[in-house]
Amino acid sequence: MATREEVKPLVVSKIRVVAHRSQDPPETAKLFDDLGMGPTVRKAMALPYSRIATSFGGLPVSQAAAGALKTVKESIELVLKKANARES
Repeated sequence: MATREEVKPLVVSKIRVVAHRSQDPPETAKLFDDLGMGPTVRKAMALPYSRIATSFGGLPVSQAAAGALKTVKESIELVLKKANARES
């Protein structure tokens, strides 16, 4: 089972690279307003988020779910939820 401490640095690292930041953004950072990640970029984050989640044996993240995210914290929480989800 994935923990928040395991997932957070992986998610934040991906966001940092995509947003072209030299430092990790705070969890309160808004993906669009603070980091300039528009709707298309947020949807595209489904791929790296899915890779993180499935590396823990979890389920992939949909483009719709990734596109709906508003903050770094929401991103971490979604990937953590998917990383710990299992097909029934």
